[in-house]
Amino acid sequence: MANGRPERTVARKKSLTGREAGTDSPTRGVAKLAAAVLRPAFNLNLPQRSLTDQFGSETCAFKVETFVCNPAEKNSEGPPANPSIHQLSYKIVCPTPFVKIPGVRVVDQFNPNGVSVDLLKKFNVLVPSGKTNLGPVPPPPLQTPPGTPPPLTVDHFLCYKVKGPIYKVAPIAVTVTDQLYPTLPGYPGLKLLKMTKLCTPVDKAGEDPSAPNHVEHLACYQAKLPKGTVFAKTVVATNNTNFGAQVLTVKNTGELCVPAREIDPRLRLGSGTDRKTVAR
Repeated sequence: MANGRPERTVARKKSLTGREAGTDSPTRGVAKLAAAVLRPAFNLNLPQRSLTDQFGSETCAFKVETFVCNPAEKNSEGPPANPSIHQLSYKIVCPTPFVKIPGVRVVDQFNPNGVSVDLLKKFNVLVPSGKTNLGPVPPPPLQTPPGTPPPLTVDHFLCYKVKGPIYKVAPIAVTVTDQLYPTLPGYPGLKLLKMTKLCTPVDKAGEDPSAPNHVEHLACYQAKLPKGTVFAKTVVATNNTNFGAQVLTVKNTGELCVPAREIDPRLRLGSGTDRKTVAR
């Protein structure tokens, strides 16, 4: 995630919120919160963008915002490298029927020995964005939007729905703090129930041709508060260079995404090409 920057190599890891090696722990994450749009983002003329990742290239329509994603500190492991850069999730519609990709091996903090998942469909794109928390009361329409993040600082990600591990019998308890819940204990009693998505670094509209070769992916997990715990709804302003400023109502928790690596299932031993490894 080159424009005057050193070429990415296997030894240079990109963190979730920082592209240089050593800027973030591989076990931190991003809180992904369900969002309701206060006003439609797009009309019937849906914007089209080319999307190229390690699995191929396709031009898809960006339909609507689905999540706001906050840089987060998990289990008191240290703050994110770029706390001012959030991700705004846009649901996408692609013209080509998706063919399931089976047996993608994912390695993350919760699955250090790797786990096999099936990629079921392209679902959304994460776009680096500025974000301001405006509070629970919707503000008047005239307001100053937050600034946009500097380009090529944090990757865009193309997220696939997956069939993967389920932890509903023994949910994973995590402590998460972010912009909306900044002090411990953070989101009270937050637990992870299952892996929901795998997100790959993506070159959107030719903005970062090196992105498909970036090492770090995101594994996203369904995150729920305990029954009876009320999420503190709030209104946020977002802004990015792709689609401009938006005002959204954040209404619930959704997912926690953590840094992950994957092994491309198309590159098998004996296939005549070097197999990708966790540290490709």
